[in-house]
Amino acid sequence: MSFDNSKPPIFGEIRFELPIAPVSQQANAAAKSAVTNEIRSITRLLEYILTGDVKIEIEWLVHEQLRYESDQAPDVDNIIKPLLDGLCGPEGLLRDDCQVQSVSCYWIDWTREDQQIAVRVSYMPDDWLKKKNLFFVQYPKGLCFPVNRDLPHKALNLIVNRVETMLADREELQQLSNDYYFSKTLLPIQRFFHRTRINGFSVVKIDEIRDRANDPV
Repeated sequence: MSFDNSKPPIFGEIRFELPIAPVSQQANAAAKSAVTNEIRSITRLLEYILTGDVKIEIEWLVHEQLRYESDQAPDVDNIIKPLLDGLCGPEGLLRDDCQVQSVSCYWIDWTREDQQIAVRVSYMPDDWLKKKNLFFVQYPKGLCFPVNRDLPHKALNLIVNRVETMLADREELQQLSNDYYFSKTLLPIQRFFHRTRINGFSVVKIDEIRDRANDPV
């Protein structure tokens, strides 16, 4: 299936097929790694990563006899997690599976002996970033904000300081109003993620950015 690798489709949906059998969450590490590698053979070619909420539909094509008359086919609910894990990370399509708002998973009978997985991801068309030179600045409470490494030091420092001010203002307004959603309007459009939600990505603490701002350009 052909994609424009430079940016996600503007209609808010991307679909790809995997010529593999799914594995259960209880499968061994090698089996789950094989699924991850198959997914990332597609997603690592994409130059972007989705940053907002997504909905995922998983379609499993499998012979009916294998489903009903053998013990080789895993349960539908058990195949979801290995597929989601394969979609996440620096070479994936998502930062973390906390972005997944809903998942539907079902199997369809077909007459072939092999199996296939089709994955459809729906998203807001504007919620994405370029992967190249992407890193995260870590603020207090483990909150991390994405920035492009190619920016000059002074520009990075300006962004870091402005975002820090927004976070402080949000904190103050939330204490005054006791309303998370109201205070959230003070933050930038781009979402923060907790440090534990961006495993594998480059993360730099805020003080390191400030130190680099004094380096020669």
